[in-house]
Formats: sequence, C-alpha cells, structure tokens
Amino acid sequence: MKLLAFIPIKLTLLLILGILIGYFFSFNPVHLLISTITLFILLSAVFIFEKKTKTVLFGLVAAIGFISLGIYSYTSAQPINSINHYTKITSQEDGAWTLKINEALKPNQYLYRYFATVKSIGDKKVSGILLITIPKDSTTTSLQVDDEFLTFPNIQAINEPLNPHQFNYKKYLENLGVYHQLKISSNQFIKVENPKATFIGIASKARNHIIDKLRKENFGTDELGVIQALLLGQRSDISEETYTNYQKAGAVHILAVSGLHIGILLLLIQFLLSPLKHIPKGRTIILILSVLFLWGFAFLAGLSASVVRPNMVQSS
Repeated sequence: MKLLAFIPIKLTLLLILGILIGYFFSFNPVHLLISTITLFILLSAVFIFEKKTKTVLFGLVAAIGFISLGIYSYTSAQPINSINHYTKITSQEDGAWTLKINEALKPNQYLYRYFATVKSIGDKKVSGILLITIPKDSTTTSLQVDDEFLTFPNIQAINEPLNPHQFNYKKYLENLGVYHQLKISSNQFIKVENPKATFIGIASKARNHIIDKLRKENFGTDELGVIQALLLGQRSDISEETYTNYQKAGAVHILAVSGLHIGILLLLIQFLLSPLKHIPKGRTIILILSVLFLWGFAFLAGLSASVVRPNMVQSS
C-alpha cells in the first residue's frame, strides 16, 4: 500500500501498537521511561554512526523506540501511576480523608452512588477517584456535586464479574480511572462547610434547579424523565421499561443529548439573534454569543462527550 510508504503513517501505527500493548499488559512507568529514553539515545547514536536512516538497524531501533513510547504514553496517563495517587499511601493511619463529590450517579432502590475525588489524606495532597456508595435510610440526604466531606475510610476493591461473559464493571471503572470503592453510612462522614465551588458544580446546581421546577409541573413520571433527557442529558429518571421501549423502536439515541440537539439549539439561537445582523459587526456578535450559549448548554448538560464534540466543531 502506498499509504504505508509515508514515514509518519508507519510511526503512528507503531505508537498505536505500543498503546494497545500498554492497555493489555501492565508495566512499571519508571522502567518504561528509562528504556524509552535509552532507545532514543541509541537511535541517535546509530544515526550519527551510520549517517543514514535506511538501514535495518536504524529501522529496528526506531520501531522498538516508538512502540516503547506508545506503551509509556498509555501507562503514564493512567491515574493510578501518578506519584500522588492515594494508593501510594501505604498506611491507613495518616489522618482523615477529604473527598469531593464530582459526579452523582443514578441511585438504585437501596443506595446513593457517587464518584468522588480524593483531595487529601491528613496533610498530604493526593489524587484519585473513588466510587462512593451510601445506604438510603431516613437520616440520609443525597450529596450534591462539589460537596466535600471528611471520613476515615476502609476502601475496598471492586468485585470481578461472577460469570465469564458478564459485563465487567470493574474493568469499565478502571478505564474511568476508578480502582476502589468506599461504602459508608450517613454517620461515618462529616460534611465540610462552604466547600470551594467549581464550574461543574455550579452547572449541576443550575440543572437540579431546573429539574425541581419541572417536577412541580403536571408531568407524568415517564414524561418527566424523557424531558430531562432531551433538555439536560439526564437519563437517571427514565424507567427501564421506557428505555427498553425506545431501544426496541430504534430511537434510543434521541434520549442522549448529541449533535442533533446541538444543531437544533444552534438554529434556534441564530434565529433569536438574527435581528443583530442589522447592527455594525452584528454577524461577529452573533457568532460569539452562539458559541457562548452553546458552551453554557454543554456545561448545563454535564459536558458529556456527545455534547462537547459538536461544540468543539462549532467553535473551530
């Protein structure tokens, strides 16, 4: 193939091969860094010595070097390999853990579930994300995005699937950078007063405010769940029966805020702003306001990938 004659294509394929190897196998990032640097130093030495690149030795060292670079790129990008990851703290007696809620997951009948960032352990600044589960009872209130709390946790490994062909939830969470879970009750943590707000948290509060307003209207349970999905990208209140019906109808993609919704919203925004065309630099103002409104909607919808992609295209 003529395409493979281009050096950048070959190097890209070698990098992809390295990334795939890093995905399926575990490596020590320090050893990988040393070996990658060594290989590129060796590659430079071969070039200086042979004065040309079209030799078997140069090609072999270059291939191994770029594969090693791909493995290192993937391995170093994994949160668990960060020197500040909470798993690097070997003792559980270093003090209370400070955690910050960064995403509220769909609760079930018995549990509230969240993703929480580990901010610190005692006085040590750390990183990492935990899956938090809190049993529902009469004294439990749901936590919100940006809420912070202190606890002395007993983190647990996430269970492997029991059946060979069952969905591997453990692997799914690992791909999200979540390696452990924490099960706590409402009397095992203390909320931090006036935690620092983030853009995601502000957007979450605005989204919850809109949902509360919608709940006060005379919508049915299923209708309200669909409205939340269409307007805000929140599918947590859609019943399994309704979701299954959409799947069978081949229309489940409508429930996910995506490029179709962004396109409709863009047309609506441009229609509402069209009177600005008659003022100086009106088209530029319309463009700027359209981008700002679209990114505001993206934050409100939780910055899901299906929303961010079309927004990036529009911004460019």
